[in-house]
Amino acid sequence: MNNKIIAGAVAAAVIGLSPMTASAVNFKDVMAGKMDFSIGGYLKLNAISSDYSAGDVADTTGGNAFYFPGRIPTDVDGGGAGSGENSNDLDFSAQESRINFKVSQKIDGHSLLGYLEIDFMPVSGAGTAGNEIISNSTNPRLRHAFFKFDNWLFGQTWSTYMDVGSLPESVDFLAASESVVFNRQPQIRYTSGAFQIALENPEAFNSDGTDRDDSNLPDLVANYTMKGDFGHVRLSGLLREVVDINTALGTDESEVGYGVGLTGKLNVGKDDFKYSFQYGEGLGRYVGLALPVDGTIAANGDIDLSTTTAFTLAYRHWWTDKVRSSIIYSDLDVDYDSATPIASTSSSESIAVNLMYSPVKNVTLGVMYLHAERELDNGAEGDLTRLQASAKYAF
Repeated sequence: MNNKIIAGAVAAAVIGLSPMTASAVNFKDVMAGKMDFSIGGYLKLNAISSDYSAGDVADTTGGNAFYFPGRIPTDVDGGGAGSGENSNDLDFSAQESRINFKVSQKIDGHSLLGYLEIDFMPVSGAGTAGNEIISNSTNPRLRHAFFKFDNWLFGQTWSTYMDVGSLPESVDFLAASESVVFNRQPQIRYTSGAFQIALENPEAFNSDGTDRDDSNLPDLVANYTMKGDFGHVRLSGLLREVVDINTALGTDESEVGYGVGLTGKLNVGKDDFKYSFQYGEGLGRYVGLALPVDGTIAANGDIDLSTTTAFTLAYRHWWTDKVRSSIIYSDLDVDYDSATPIASTSSSESIAVNLMYSPVKNVTLGVMYLHAERELDNGAEGDLTRLQASAKYAF
C-alpha cells in the first residue's frame, strides 16, 4: 500500500505534472487499478582496460565507456590519425546506469502506454559535465520518449529497422557494435500483428560532413517477424533519401538508398544462437553506430552511395542456471565508390568472449575479452584489445 502511494507521488513529481490534472499520473488511479505505473532500469559499474595499437582515446569522447569501433585510433606507418604508439587505458565508470518510467491505462476501450528513459552515457564531449579528477559527473541523455495509442506509436525509440531480440548478451554495453543495427530516432509507427511499418526521422551522414539535415522525405521502414518455439526470424527493409547540399559548388543532390536485413534468434535447448545479416546501398548510419558514411561526395557534388555488408554470429551457452558464456563474432565491410580513398571505415571486425554469473535473478557479474580491428578506406588501420569486468543490478 505505501509503496503504491510513493510510486504515484514520485511519478507526478518526476513527470512534472500536477496530480490534480487529468493528464497526470494519479496515485489514486494506480491504487484503484485504473492505471499501471512502474520505475525500472539498472545500476552498473564497469572496469575497462583498453590496449590501442595506434594511439590514445580522449576520455571526453566517451571512447572507453563501451566498444565503439569508430573511435579505434588508426595509423599508416606512423603517420595516420593515431600517434603510432601503443596506448593502454584503465577506466572505471558507472555512466551506463539508466532509469525509465512507464505508465499504461485503458480509456474508452483504447490502450495507452507512455515510456521515458534516460541514461548517462557520453557520446561526445558535450555529453560530459564533470571529469575524473573530482566528480565524474555526466549529463543525463534521452534514450526513449514515446507513447502508444492502440496500434500506433509516436515518439523516439528503437528504429523499426532494428531487431532488439537479435542483439547478443554481453558484458559490454553493445556487443558486435560494428555490424548490428543500433538506432533510436523519432518516428510514427503502425503495428499489425507480425508486421510493422514506420516513417522515421531522415538524416544523411556523408563524407563531407556538411548539410546533413536537408531531406524533405522521411525514411520508410518496415519489418515482418515470425515467432515460434524455435525462436524468431525477422526480415526488415529500408528506403531513404540521402541528400547533400554543397554551398561551395552550388549543388543540391540526392540519391535513394536502401537496406535489407535478416535477423533472429534460434533456440538450441536452453542455449541460443543469434544472428544478423545486413546489406544495402546508402544503408550507412543505420549500421555500426554510423561507422560507414551514407555516401561520398564527388568533385562535381554528385553523391556516390556506399555499399555496406555486415553480419553478426553469437552463441550463448548456459553452464548452470546462474552461469552462462557467449562467443560473438562481428564483421563489417564497406565499398565506397569514390575516385580517391577517404578517411572513413572500410572494414571492421571483432571477436568477444563473455562469462556471466547471476548469484540472484537481478544481479549479474561478468568478465569479457574482446579483440577488434579497424581499417580505413585510405589504408590507415588500428586494433583494440580489451578486458572488461562489470557488476549490474537491474530493477
